Amino acid sequence: FFGSGRPPSAAMFEVFLISCKATAKIILIIGAGAYLEWVGIFNASTRKFVSVMAVKLLLPCLLFTKVMYTMSAENLTIWLWLSAANVSYVVLGFLVGSLGVMVTGPPRGMRKVFAAVPAVGHGNSIPLMLGAIICTPEQGFLDTDAAKAEGYVG
Repeated sequence: FFGSGRPPSAAMFEVFLISCKATAKIILIIGAGAYLEWVGIFNASTRKFVSVMAVKLLLPCLLFTKVMYTMSAENLTIWLWLSAANVSYVVLGFLVGSLGVMVTGPPRGMRKVFAAVPAVGHGNSIPLMLGAIICTPEQGFLDTDAAKAEGYVG
């Protein structure tokens, strides 16, 4: 959008800035890790410890704190419908994968893998992405509806 000769729209520029901000955070974290490796603070066992701690302790804690305020009996019925939609997405993906296997005839050892790939690819991230985009007050949703979608994924 910069090379078109006209100024970018405010929305596109805002998306660009948000992307730069997210990318900058990642680059800073990677840079800090590279620096700690360079000065000898991080070694193989330290990297392994930090990785395991992040996956087994910090990530579940982050998910729990993000989801905790959305827990209620009212939300359980909403999440039930979201779960049913996700199951149908996986079943439909498996049927598409199976049809693709029948049409293309891959080697026997890869048939199950090729049938399963469309079934499980990004199935749980769909509500997370769409929740924040679709569940806006301008579309008639409440402010808490995006958090409900995020809570379901968590």
